[in-house]
Amino acid sequence: MSNTDNMRIVAILSTMLLHHQYIEQDGCGESDERPPEPMKIVDKVRE
Repeated sequence: MSNTDNMRIVAILSTMLLHHQYIEQDGCGESDERPPEPMKIVDKVRE
């Protein structure tokens, strides 16, 4: 296998891992803990 073939395989595996983590599992990873809610919302349109 050439270096280009190896890079293609790594790209495919990386894409599969990203799809699994962020699409199938909603980007939470291993823990079920949700990110904190925003404390302050800034709306620049209505100022």
